[in-house]
Amino acid sequence: MDRGEFRQLTKTNLLDPRTAYYLRHIGQLISKLRLPKRQVERVGWTKLQVMAAKLTTSNSARLLWLAENKTIQELRRELAKSADEQRPRAVLLRFTDAQYAIFNNALKAHGTKAKEKGRGLVGQEAAILALIKARPGHRPRLRQSRAPGA
Repeated sequence: MDRGEFRQLTKTNLLDPRTAYYLRHIGQLISKLRLPKRQVERVGWTKLQVMAAKLTTSNSARLLWLAENKTIQELRRELAKSADEQRPRAVLLRFTDAQYAIFNNALKAHGTKAKEKGRGLVGQEAAILALIKARPGHRPRLRQSRAPGA
C-alpha cells in the first residue's frame, strides 16, 4: 500500500489513522518476514499486534507457535519473560586491594581479553565465564522449552 492509498483509507473514514497504521505495519512485517499466511490468519490481528515489536526472522516460528497455542494473556507474559531473560544482569563485587589483585590475576590467567583500562578491566564478563567454565566438572544447567526454536 502506497502513501496515497493509505491517505485515501483514512480520509474516507473507512479506518481511523491509528488502525490503518497498525494494519500497514503488520502487513509489511508479514511480507518482510515471509510469514505463512494460514498461520498468520489463525493467530489473528490482536496477537500479531502484541508480538509485532519482537517478531524477527530468527524467532518467528517460535512466536507464531506461542501465539497459536497460548491465550493473549499467556502470550504477553511469555513475551515479557523473554525480554527479562535478554536483559543484562549486573553483579557488584567489593574487594580489598589484595582480593582484587587475586581476582585480576585469575581473569588474566584464563586466556581472556581482560585488559587494564584506567582503574578497571575490560572484558570482565567473558573472563569470569571462562574462569567458571574452566572449573573441573562444570556442567551448566539450561532450562528446556517446549516451543520450537527456543
